[in-house]
Amino acid sequence: MKSVFILIIILICANNSISQIKTTFFPVEKIYSPLRASIFESRMGAIKNLNEDNLRLDIGASAEIIKFEKDKLEFSAGVDFFTFSNIRTETNFKFPVDAIDYLFGVNFNFRKKIGDDKLTARLRLSHISSHLQDGHIYEVTDTIFTPSVYSREFTDIELNYIRQLTTSLSLRTMGRLEFLFSTHPDNFGTFTPSFGVEMSFNTMQPILFYVSNEVSIRTVLDETNVNNNFELGLKLGYPQSRGLVIYFNYYDGQDYKGQYFMNMISYKAIGFKVDI
Repeated sequence: MKSVFILIIILICANNSISQIKTTFFPVEKIYSPLRASIFESRMGAIKNLNEDNLRLDIGASAEIIKFEKDKLEFSAGVDFFTFSNIRTETNFKFPVDAIDYLFGVNFNFRKKIGDDKLTARLRLSHISSHLQDGHIYEVTDTIFTPSVYSREFTDIELNYIRQLTTSLSLRTMGRLEFLFSTHPDNFGTFTPSFGVEMSFNTMQPILFYVSNEVSIRTVLDETNVNNNFELGLKLGYPQSRGLVIYFNYYDGQDYKGQYFMNMISYKAIGFKVDI
């Protein structure tokens, strides 16, 4: 009888604790936002390479499906679907598609408010593959061309700390570790660490200025290189709302496009994207 009474007390306490958790489906505000300079993230927009006659077209979205809140803690789960395409620019407003990279997966997110600051984290499980398209130009050769297969399955965990320096100035620091558990071809490093920093200035609402930089250390073909991606831009819109972003981009390192992973690239670009 005593054990039954204890069990009833435990169930009452558990039910009371669960009832204090707020559940939201398809929340308007995401609890996790990646660094703007991060490469493998969903975007809606395009950038024009200033060094060559080509564009990168970004199509995709990341959505949090369900969110749980209790006190100052928030958890969510969602999905990622996006592509980035390498497109050649030609006369007469023609844009042949050279190659497309596809990524899809699931994400699990966490946020804790610490005064005016925020600690956020994300765990992703993702698949990415890359494919040449009908706009690709093949070299003239007597050798029969066999299309290469490129696909990777990986998980990564990322931590962000957002420090609110003033009411209009914030500083974000980021650390991420990627674990590659399946890949074809198999000449990629198992672990890829990344680090980043981003500063946002919101002094002229609804205009936001930002500078963002991500550095990753990736091993390909038994060579380890430092890859740097830098963004400087402005957003027409409020920080946590929809808006138009116009930015300058500089990248230097190994090519992140799957069909060209063996190449080193360095370029400057002007782009835009829409925060949705």
